[in-house]
Amino acid sequence: MRGSIVIPSRNGLEILRRCLPSVLAQAGGWEVVVSDDGSSDGTASLGRAEFPGVRFLERTGEPGFCFAVNEGMASARGGMLLLLNNDVIPAPGALENLALALE
Repeated sequence: MRGSIVIPSRNGLEILRRCLPSVLAQAGGWEVVVSDDGSSDGTASLGRAEFPGVRFLERTGEPGFCFAVNEGMASARGGMLLLLNNDVIPAPGALENLALALE
């Protein structure tokens, strides 16, 4: 596995529906992890059904962006880590360019 893309999200299912197709189109060799920060919009359950290639983590307890980021990063299995906000739609080739710069 080349790296892990960690995407924290809270009640961002609709935003993820725009973000994840672009990420997945470029994610060959990358693990994609969505760290769901206690969402009430079905982010994890519906996301798993719609995006089976993505690993969804479900945080409980007090919400917090930093907690979601830390949990996602701690669970990552790839050699490189890329933190991506859920409202980012990477341009074609963006992930490859970032990986090449890091290597």
